[in-house]
Amino acid sequence: MNSMIILHEYPLNMVEHFGFRRFMAALQPLSNVVSRNTVKSDIMKIYDFEKDKIMKVFDKNSSKFAIIIDMWTTNNQKKGYMAITTHFIDESWKLQSRLVRFIYVPCPHTSAVICDALVDCLMDWNLDHKLSTLTLDNCSTNYALINDIFRKLDKKAVWLDGSLLHMRCCAHILNLIVRDGLDVIEKPTIMDMATKMLEKFEKYWSQINGIMGVATVLDPRYKLKLLHYYFPLLYSSEDAKKEIERIKEICVDLVNEYYVKFKASGGIGGSFQSLESSFKNPDEVDSMSNYDKFVTSETEHDTFKTELDSYLEERVLPRNVNVEFDILSWWKNSLKYPILQLVAQDVLAIPISTVASESTFNTSGRFVSPHRSRLHHDTLEALMCSQDWLWAASKGIGASATTRSECSTVLDDVDNEKGEEVPELDMDAFETEL
Repeated sequence: MNSMIILHEYPLNMVEHFGFRRFMAALQPLSNVVSRNTVKSDIMKIYDFEKDKIMKVFDKNSSKFAIIIDMWTTNNQKKGYMAITTHFIDESWKLQSRLVRFIYVPCPHTSAVICDALVDCLMDWNLDHKLSTLTLDNCSTNYALINDIFRKLDKKAVWLDGSLLHMRCCAHILNLIVRDGLDVIEKPTIMDMATKMLEKFEKYWSQINGIMGVATVLDPRYKLKLLHYYFPLLYSSEDAKKEIERIKEICVDLVNEYYVKFKASGGIGGSFQSLESSFKNPDEVDSMSNYDKFVTSETEHDTFKTELDSYLEERVLPRNVNVEFDILSWWKNSLKYPILQLVAQDVLAIPISTVASESTFNTSGRFVSPHRSRLHHDTLEALMCSQDWLWAASKGIGASATTRSECSTVLDDVDNEKGEEVPELDMDAFETEL
């Protein structure tokens, strides 16, 4: 019953409603219906139990975590909440996401206030050394937020000295572009609208195409070929060459950074050195030992360079529009590229938007449901996070048989114009909303 209340957003005091108690008595006359306070206490226990499970999964997972920050408000606009969601690829190469905090953020929502809440969350969940990117919308507060967070993080824990830390929300950028165009729709020519939209596009595109370019290169169907095809359509010939070279440099720098960590963990050269030592007489002094170290170092460096080069030199995979390509499965089995495999596991987990695609042009924001907005902050966070975790767990247990109606909440009880129930949707399509 407690899970039911969490999953479908039933009010906690439902257990004290006359109709519910009458139903339970008819179902089982000897049943002892609990009180609202008992339900609340049990829900907090579920939250603590599920949180402990998720934290163990995070600690065990070696890949990085991409973070999305999304602001919610109550209907009366008097309370603000910050939802912090992690995205990562687990050890089985499955894309995962978990809501880790739903924090009440008192006004004013300055960058310093949001930064403190976010850093506390990262520390609490041991994610401060596993952070890849922060996906945010493009308000001025978030630009200051990135600077504040960067000053509090270990510089060695973020990619390329933090140059890739800020991922701008593509949906919000598209929203801004369209709104700027609509602002001049009444002008005599479409040229004014197009010019305004192009200015906005160019302002933000240069700031987001770095990590998106790397993700494109890591797709074996495209690699650098897609950049060579599209960039000349977006830039002048000279600028296109510069942008392609910039993306390639980011790839090289990322692989170099992972190479150092991979080498430190014994990933390269470890087997060779252990084999060599097994044939060596411990009493024998080798005057050429320093030379061997030099050769090993050079060989390892060549290995690093040729892995990226070999991947790029290989022919791209043929595209097949009739067959869905599973890029995560491809990289999972690409054992000949161990360093690139690590890079792909982290880069391909990064979301490019803070909202679902169908919400791109929604300007109303995210709202807490009316009956939940009156709950205490801790209770609301426990409900929101537990709901996310329980739905995620349900996907692995008979999720294919789950329908939209089974996943709906009290706010989704809708008939169509003929008074008939709204048809159920395919769960595969619905899972993207979860």
